[in-house]
Amino acid sequence: MILLGLGSNLPGPWGTPLETLRRALMEMGANQITVVQRSKAYSTNAYGLGGQPDYVNAVVSVTCQAAPEALLIRLHRLERRAARARGERWGARTLDIDLLDWHGRVVGSTMERGSRTELGFKPLSLPHPGIEKRPFVIVPLAEIAPEWHHPISGETALNLAKRVAKSRAGGILASTHL
Repeated sequence: MILLGLGSNLPGPWGTPLETLRRALMEMGANQITVVQRSKAYSTNAYGLGGQPDYVNAVVSVTCQAAPEALLIRLHRLERRAARARGERWGARTLDIDLLDWHGRVVGSTMERGSRTELGFKPLSLPHPGIEKRPFVIVPLAEIAPEWHHPISGETALNLAKRVAKSRAGGILASTHL
């Protein structure tokens, strides 16, 4: 199973944050990334820097013939097409697409900190660092794959979601169809 997390809290060339997530899913198909399942779109509190608008977040499972590194490059291209500007860590953005899990593979650092490469982004880390602490990721992940197991801890998405569902940082406010 390949899992991607999507988020947006700024309008951009693809429209509102919700419209941007919907467009990103369409664009994936044009980039040989097939969406198999999608969660609802969740309105969530911002995680990290305060004073920014609420986010719209979702998780999708996909299939793709590309290697994880090549998939990550495709995802970053989609972000740029949606006017994503990489700046402040955990800052506001038009589109963020994270590679959360690639068939249970463990690669790189599980630490949330790391330096950016010359391409402007961090090297691949799987599973995506910190997903088990973030309601805006683990709640939609549990919606589409409740029995998914975190590749390091072995805990299911459902158990992780129960643990963090009430968190304020990145907390769930509402949901709608994606």
